[in-house]
Amino acid sequence: MATAASAVRGLVIFGAISVAVWMWYTDTFVNFDDFHPTVTEVRESVESHLKNETALFFVREGHHFVSPDMSEAWKKDTRSWINSTGHFIMTGVSGGLGNRMFQFASMYGIAKRNNMTPVVLESIQIREVFRIPDYIPRSLPPGVKLVKFHEKKYAFYDNRTETLYKKGQSVQLFYYLCSWKYFQNVEDDLRRHFRFRNEAHFRKQIDAFFDTALLELGINNKGEKVTYIGIHARYGKDMRIVYEHMGYTVAPSSYYTKAIRYFENIYKNILFIVVSDDMSWCRKNIQHPRIRYNPFKDPILSLALLGSCNHTIMSVGTFSWWGAWLAGGDVVYYKDWPKPGTHLWWRTNHEDYFPPKWIGMSG
Repeated sequence: MATAASAVRGLVIFGAISVAVWMWYTDTFVNFDDFHPTVTEVRESVESHLKNETALFFVREGHHFVSPDMSEAWKKDTRSWINSTGHFIMTGVSGGLGNRMFQFASMYGIAKRNNMTPVVLESIQIREVFRIPDYIPRSLPPGVKLVKFHEKKYAFYDNRTETLYKKGQSVQLFYYLCSWKYFQNVEDDLRRHFRFRNEAHFRKQIDAFFDTALLELGINNKGEKVTYIGIHARYGKDMRIVYEHMGYTVAPSSYYTKAIRYFENIYKNILFIVVSDDMSWCRKNIQHPRIRYNPFKDPILSLALLGSCNHTIMSVGTFSWWGAWLAGGDVVYYKDWPKPGTHLWWRTNHEDYFPPKWIGMSG
Protein backbone atom coordinates (compact mmCIF):
# COMPACT_ATOMS: atom_id res chain seq x y z
CA MET A 1 0.00 0.00 0.00
CA ALA A 2 2.81 2.39 0.91
CA THR A 3 4.52 1.66 -2.39
CA ALA A 4 1.31 2.27 -4.32
CA ALA A 5 0.70 5.52 -2.48
CA SER A 6 4.22 6.68 -3.24
CA ALA A 7 3.71 5.84 -6.90
CA VAL A 8 0.47 7.83 -7.02
CA ARG A 9 2.13 10.82 -5.35
CA GLY A 10 4.97 10.57 -7.85
CA LEU A 11 2.55 10.56 -10.78
CA VAL A 12 0.67 13.56 -9.35
CA ILE A 13 3.88 15.54 -8.89
CA PHE A 14 5.10 14.59 -12.37
CA GLY A 15 1.77 15.61 -13.86
CA ALA A 16 1.80 18.96 -12.07
CA ILE A 17 5.31 19.69 -13.29
CA SER A 18 4.37 18.69 -16.84
CA VAL A 19 1.33 20.99 -16.82
CA ALA A 20 3.41 23.88 -15.43
CA VAL A 21 6.08 23.40 -18.08
CA TRP A 22 3.49 23.16 -20.85
CA MET A 23 1.73 26.31 -19.64
CA TRP A 24 5.05 28.14 -19.56
CA TYR A 25 5.89 26.89 -23.06
CA THR A 26 2.59 27.92 -24.60
CA ASP A 27 2.63 31.29 -22.85
CA THR A 28 6.17 31.97 -24.00
CA PHE A 29 6.31 30.59 -27.54
CA VAL A 30 2.90 29.83 -29.04
CA ASN A 31 1.95 33.51 -29.03
CA PHE A 32 4.69 34.27 -31.53
CA ASP A 33 3.40 33.43 -34.99
CA ASP A 34 6.79 33.59 -36.69
CA PHE A 35 8.91 31.98 -33.96
CA HIS A 36 8.75 28.18 -33.95
CA PRO A 37 11.52 26.69 -31.80
CA THR A 38 12.91 23.23 -32.41
CA VAL A 39 12.50 20.46 -29.83
CA THR A 40 16.09 21.04 -28.74
CA GLU A 41 15.48 24.78 -28.34
CA VAL A 42 12.35 24.13 -26.28
CA ARG A 43 14.17 21.70 -24.00
CA GLU A 44 17.13 24.09 -23.57
CA SER A 45 14.79 27.02 -22.92
CA VAL A 46 12.75 25.13 -20.33
CA GLU A 47 15.88 23.89 -18.59
CA SER A 48 17.34 27.38 -18.56
CA HIS A 49 14.10 28.85 -17.24
CA LEU A 50 13.84 26.29 -14.44
CA LYS A 51 17.53 26.61 -13.61
CA ASN A 52 17.94 30.35 -13.12
CA GLU A 53 14.69 32.06 -14.13
CA THR A 54 16.62 34.59 -16.19
CA ALA A 55 14.15 37.26 -17.28
CA LEU A 56 15.18 37.67 -20.91
CA PHE A 57 12.79 40.23 -22.30
CA PHE A 58 12.14 38.44 -25.57
CA VAL A 59 11.10 35.33 -23.58
CA ARG A 60 9.25 37.19 -20.85
CA GLU A 61 7.39 39.16 -23.51
CA GLY A 62 4.83 36.38 -23.94
CA HIS A 63 3.70 36.73 -20.33
CA HIS A 64 2.07 40.07 -21.12
CA PHE A 65 -0.82 38.20 -22.78
CA VAL A 66 -3.37 35.87 -21.27
CA SER A 67 -3.65 33.17 -23.95
CA PRO A 68 -2.05 31.95 -27.20
CA ASP A 69 -5.27 32.73 -29.07
CA MET A 70 -4.84 36.43 -28.40
CA SER A 71 -1.90 36.66 -30.81
CA GLU A 72 -4.06 35.90 -33.84
CA ALA A 73 -6.84 38.14 -32.54
CA TRP A 74 -4.33 40.96 -32.05
CA LYS A 75 -2.97 40.56 -35.58
CA LYS A 76 -6.48 40.61 -37.04
CA ASP A 77 -7.43 43.70 -35.02
CA THR A 78 -4.21 45.50 -35.97
CA ARG A 79 -4.65 44.76 -39.65
CA SER A 80 -8.20 46.04 -39.54
CA TRP A 81 -7.29 49.53 -38.37
CA ILE A 82 -4.10 49.75 -40.45
CA ASN A 83 -5.94 48.95 -43.68
CA SER A 84 -9.17 50.78 -42.95
CA THR A 85 -8.24 54.22 -44.28
CA GLY A 86 -6.91 55.88 -47.39
CA HIS A 87 -4.73 58.28 -45.41
CA PHE A 88 -1.12 57.46 -44.60
CA ILE A 89 1.44 58.63 -42.08
CA MET A 90 5.22 58.29 -41.93
CA THR A 91 8.20 59.96 -40.24
CA GLY A 92 11.17 61.97 -41.41
CA VAL A 93 13.75 59.54 -40.05
CA SER A 94 16.84 60.93 -38.31
CA GLY A 95 19.24 60.13 -35.47
CA GLY A 96 20.46 56.87 -33.98
CA LEU A 97 18.51 53.73 -33.16
CA GLY A 98 16.98 55.15 -29.96
CA ASN A 99 15.66 58.19 -31.82
CA ARG A 100 14.31 56.00 -34.59
CA MET A 101 12.52 53.77 -32.11
CA PHE A 102 10.81 56.86 -30.70
CA GLN A 103 9.85 58.00 -34.19
CA PHE A 104 8.38 54.63 -35.13
CA ALA A 105 6.58 54.13 -31.81
CA SER A 106 5.11 57.63 -31.81
CA MET A 107 4.12 57.46 -35.46
CA TYR A 108 2.42 54.13 -34.82
CA GLY A 109 0.48 55.47 -31.83
CA ILE A 110 -0.49 58.65 -33.66
CA ALA A 111 -1.59 56.57 -36.66
CA LYS A 112 -3.97 54.47 -34.58
CA ARG A 113 -5.34 57.49 -32.75
CA ASN A 114 -6.12 59.20 -36.08
CA ASN A 115 -7.20 56.08 -37.99
CA MET A 116 -4.32 56.43 -40.47
CA THR A 117 -2.10 53.75 -42.01
CA PRO A 118 1.55 53.85 -40.81
CA VAL A 119 4.26 53.40 -43.43
CA VAL A 120 7.77 52.09 -42.63
CA LEU A 121 10.05 52.16 -45.66
CA GLU A 122 11.94 49.04 -46.69
CA SER A 123 15.35 50.63 -46.06
CA ILE A 124 14.59 51.94 -42.55
CA GLN A 125 16.90 50.61 -39.80
CA ILE A 126 13.90 49.67 -37.65
CA ARG A 127 12.97 46.95 -40.15
CA GLU A 128 16.54 45.62 -40.20
CA VAL A 129 16.75 45.34 -36.39
CA PHE A 130 13.22 44.40 -35.34
CA ARG A 131 10.44 42.15 -36.59
CA ILE A 132 8.15 44.82 -37.98
CA PRO A 133 5.19 42.89 -39.50
CA ASP A 134 4.83 42.74 -43.26
CA TYR A 135 1.29 44.07 -43.24
CA ILE A 136 2.67 47.51 -42.28
CA PRO A 137 3.26 49.03 -45.75
CA ARG A 138 6.85 49.43 -46.95
CA SER A 139 6.08 52.28 -49.35
CA LEU A 140 3.47 54.88 -50.17
CA PRO A 141 0.99 54.15 -52.97
CA PRO A 142 1.69 56.07 -56.20
CA GLY A 143 0.40 59.62 -56.19
CA VAL A 144 0.06 60.02 -52.42
CA LYS A 145 1.12 63.49 -51.27
CA LEU A 146 2.24 64.19 -47.71
CA VAL A 147 1.59 67.26 -45.60
CA LYS A 148 4.51 67.95 -43.25
CA PHE A 149 3.86 68.22 -39.52
CA HIS A 150 6.62 69.68 -37.32
CA GLU A 151 6.58 69.08 -33.58
CA LYS A 152 6.95 72.21 -31.45
CA LYS A 153 9.70 71.00 -29.12
CA TYR A 154 12.09 68.06 -28.64
CA ALA A 155 10.75 66.11 -25.65
CA PHE A 156 7.31 67.66 -25.32
CA TYR A 157 3.99 66.01 -26.07
CA ASP A 158 2.32 67.94 -28.88
CA ASN A 159 -1.44 67.45 -28.54
CA ARG A 160 -2.02 68.69 -32.08
CA THR A 161 -1.18 65.13 -33.15
CA GLU A 162 -4.50 63.99 -31.66
CA THR A 163 -6.47 65.71 -34.43
CA LEU A 164 -4.39 65.14 -37.55
CA TYR A 165 -7.35 63.26 -39.04
CA LYS A 166 -9.14 66.59 -39.41
CA LYS A 167 -6.68 67.58 -42.14
CA GLY A 168 -8.09 64.85 -44.35
CA GLN A 169 -4.62 64.30 -45.83
CA SER A 170 -1.65 61.99 -45.48
CA VAL A 171 1.06 63.28 -43.11
CA GLN A 172 4.83 63.16 -42.64
CA LEU A 173 5.96 63.73 -39.05
CA PHE A 174 9.06 65.72 -38.05
CA TYR A 175 11.27 65.22 -36.04
CA TYR A 176 12.04 63.30 -32.83
CA LEU A 177 8.65 62.72 -31.13
CA CYS A 178 10.31 61.75 -27.82
CA SER A 179 7.33 61.27 -25.53
CA TRP A 180 5.78 58.09 -24.14
CA LYS A 181 2.39 59.80 -24.39
CA TYR A 182 2.36 59.40 -28.17
CA PHE A 183 2.29 55.61 -27.93
CA GLN A 184 0.76 54.77 -24.56
CA ASN A 185 -2.30 53.54 -26.50
CA VAL A 186 -0.32 50.90 -28.44
CA GLU A 187 2.28 49.56 -25.96
CA ASP A 188 1.17 45.94 -26.31
CA ASP A 189 1.57 46.20 -30.08
CA LEU A 190 5.01 47.75 -29.75
CA ARG A 191 6.28 45.01 -27.45
CA ARG A 192 5.50 42.56 -30.23
CA HIS A 193 7.01 44.76 -32.93
CA PHE A 194 10.21 45.45 -30.99
CA ARG A 195 11.40 41.83 -31.07
CA PHE A 196 14.92 41.49 -32.40
CA ARG A 197 15.33 39.68 -35.69
CA ASN A 198 18.34 37.88 -34.19
CA GLU A 199 16.59 37.08 -30.93
CA ALA A 200 17.47 33.35 -30.89
CA HIS A 201 21.16 34.09 -31.44
CA PHE A 202 21.08 36.95 -28.94
CA ARG A 203 19.35 34.78 -26.34
CA LYS A 204 22.08 32.14 -26.47
CA GLN A 205 24.85 34.73 -26.09
CA ILE A 206 23.15 36.55 -23.24
CA ASP A 207 22.28 33.31 -21.45
CA ALA A 208 25.90 32.21 -21.67
CA PHE A 209 27.11 35.58 -20.37
CA PHE A 210 24.69 35.49 -17.43
CA ASP A 211 25.63 31.92 -16.54
CA THR A 212 29.36 32.73 -16.64
CA ALA A 213 28.87 35.85 -14.52
CA LEU A 214 26.93 33.93 -11.87
CA LEU A 215 29.57 31.21 -11.80
CA GLU A 216 32.48 33.66 -11.52
CA LEU A 217 30.84 35.62 -8.72
CA GLY A 218 29.63 32.53 -6.90
CA ILE A 219 26.03 33.71 -6.95
CA ASN A 220 23.49 31.05 -6.01
CA ASN A 221 20.73 30.94 -8.59
CA LYS A 222 19.14 27.69 -7.44
CA GLY A 223 17.74 28.40 -3.99
CA GLU A 224 16.96 32.06 -4.61
CA LYS A 225 15.94 33.96 -7.73
CA VAL A 226 18.57 36.27 -9.19
CA THR A 227 17.47 39.84 -9.93
CA TYR A 228 19.30 41.37 -12.87
CA ILE A 229 19.79 45.17 -12.82
CA GLY A 230 20.91 46.75 -16.07
CA ILE A 231 23.04 49.89 -15.77
CA HIS A 232 23.48 52.10 -18.81
CA ALA A 233 26.16 54.79 -18.61
CA ARG A 234 26.53 57.17 -21.52
CA TYR A 235 29.80 58.96 -20.97
CA GLY A 236 31.41 59.32 -24.40
CA LYS A 237 33.28 62.37 -25.65
CA ASP A 238 30.30 63.38 -27.79
CA MET A 239 28.33 64.06 -24.60
CA ARG A 240 31.10 65.78 -22.64
CA ILE A 241 32.50 67.93 -25.44
CA VAL A 242 30.33 68.19 -28.55
CA TYR A 243 26.85 68.45 -26.98
CA GLU A 244 27.59 69.93 -23.57
CA HIS A 245 26.91 73.51 -24.66
CA MET A 246 23.41 72.48 -25.79
CA GLY A 247 22.50 71.25 -22.32
CA TYR A 248 23.43 67.57 -22.43
CA THR A 249 24.82 66.36 -19.13
CA VAL A 250 26.40 63.10 -18.02
CA ALA A 251 25.58 61.34 -14.77
CA PRO A 252 28.43 61.37 -12.20
CA SER A 253 29.62 58.25 -10.40
CA SER A 254 27.74 59.37 -7.26
CA TYR A 255 24.45 58.94 -9.15
CA TYR A 256 25.18 55.30 -9.95
CA THR A 257 26.27 54.63 -6.36
CA LYS A 258 23.00 56.07 -5.08
CA ALA A 259 20.91 54.14 -7.62
CA ILE A 260 22.69 50.87 -6.81
CA ARG A 261 21.95 51.35 -3.11
CA TYR A 262 18.31 52.02 -3.94
CA PHE A 263 17.95 48.62 -5.63
CA GLU A 264 19.97 46.87 -2.91
CA ASN A 265 17.39 48.03 -0.37
CA ILE A 266 14.58 46.44 -2.40
CA TYR A 267 15.96 43.26 -3.97
CA LYS A 268 18.24 40.46 -2.84
CA ASN A 269 20.62 38.22 -4.78
CA ILE A 270 21.34 40.95 -7.33
CA LEU A 271 23.59 40.93 -10.38
CA PHE A 272 24.41 44.33 -11.91
CA ILE A 273 25.16 44.49 -15.66
CA VAL A 274 26.91 47.61 -17.03
CA VAL A 275 26.49 48.75 -20.65
CA SER A 276 28.31 51.88 -21.80
CA ASP A 277 30.03 53.77 -24.61
CA ASP A 278 32.99 54.31 -22.27
CA MET A 279 33.64 51.08 -20.42
CA SER A 280 37.04 52.20 -19.11
CA TRP A 281 35.35 55.02 -17.19
CA CYS A 282 32.74 52.58 -15.87
CA ARG A 283 35.32 50.11 -14.58
CA LYS A 284 36.87 52.89 -12.50
CA ASN A 285 33.69 54.66 -11.39
CA ILE A 286 30.87 52.10 -11.29
CA GLN A 287 32.01 49.32 -9.01
CA HIS A 288 30.30 46.71 -6.86
CA PRO A 289 31.11 43.18 -5.66
CA ARG A 290 28.27 41.85 -7.82
CA ILE A 291 28.88 43.64 -11.08
CA ARG A 292 29.80 42.55 -14.58
CA TYR A 293 30.54 44.66 -17.66
CA ASN A 294 29.06 44.19 -21.11
CA PRO A 295 31.40 41.99 -23.21
CA PHE A 296 29.56 42.63 -26.50
CA LYS A 297 30.71 45.13 -29.13
CA ASP A 298 27.47 45.01 -31.13
CA PRO A 299 25.23 47.92 -30.01
CA ILE A 300 22.08 46.01 -30.99
CA LEU A 301 23.09 43.04 -28.85
CA SER A 302 23.95 45.50 -26.06
CA LEU A 303 20.44 46.92 -26.26
CA ALA A 304 19.07 43.37 -26.08
CA LEU A 305 21.25 42.78 -23.00
CA LEU A 306 19.73 45.81 -21.25
CA GLY A 307 16.26 44.64 -22.25
CA SER A 308 17.02 41.20 -20.80
CA CYS A 309 17.43 42.58 -17.28
CA ASN A 310 14.65 42.84 -14.71
CA HIS A 311 15.19 46.51 -13.81
CA THR A 312 17.25 49.46 -15.05
CA ILE A 313 19.47 52.31 -13.91
CA MET A 314 19.42 54.80 -16.79
CA SER A 315 21.84 57.53 -17.74
CA VAL A 316 20.84 59.93 -20.54
CA GLY A 317 19.88 59.51 -24.17
CA THR A 318 17.24 57.61 -26.10
CA PHE A 319 19.29 54.37 -26.25
CA SER A 320 19.22 54.31 -22.45
CA TRP A 321 15.49 55.14 -22.44
CA TRP A 322 14.60 52.23 -24.70
CA GLY A 323 16.82 49.81 -22.84
CA ALA A 324 14.76 50.61 -19.74
CA TRP A 325 11.44 50.38 -21.59
CA LEU A 326 12.30 47.00 -23.09
CA ALA A 327 13.25 45.61 -19.66
CA GLY A 328 9.89 46.74 -18.34
CA GLY A 329 10.69 46.69 -14.60
CA ASP A 330 11.62 49.38 -12.09
CA VAL A 331 13.53 52.28 -13.64
CA VAL A 332 15.74 54.92 -12.04
CA TYR A 333 16.71 57.84 -14.30
CA TYR A 334 19.16 60.73 -13.93
CA LYS A 335 16.94 63.74 -13.29
CA ASP A 336 19.67 66.42 -13.51
CA TRP A 337 19.31 66.37 -17.28
CA PRO A 338 19.28 68.60 -19.21
CA LYS A 339 21.27 71.50 -17.76
CA PRO A 340 18.88 74.29 -16.62
CA GLY A 341 18.66 77.36 -18.82
CA THR A 342 20.12 75.70 -21.92
CA HIS A 343 18.61 75.19 -25.36
CA LEU A 344 17.72 71.58 -24.60
CA TRP A 345 16.28 72.46 -21.19
CA TRP A 346 13.72 74.80 -22.77
CA ARG A 347 12.69 72.08 -25.22
CA THR A 348 12.24 69.26 -22.69
CA ASN A 349 9.43 68.36 -20.31
CA HIS A 350 10.28 65.58 -17.87
CA GLU A 351 6.62 64.62 -17.43
CA ASP A 352 6.30 64.05 -21.17
CA TYR A 353 9.64 62.28 -21.57
CA PHE A 354 9.80 59.99 -18.52
CA PRO A 355 6.84 57.70 -17.70
CA PRO A 356 5.24 58.54 -14.32
CA LYS A 357 6.29 55.27 -12.63
CA TRP A 358 9.98 55.84 -13.37
CA ILE A 359 11.99 57.29 -10.47
CA GLY A 360 14.12 60.41 -10.89
CA MET A 361 17.34 60.61 -8.89
CA SER A 362 20.10 63.24 -8.61
CA GLY A 363 23.84 62.63 -8.56
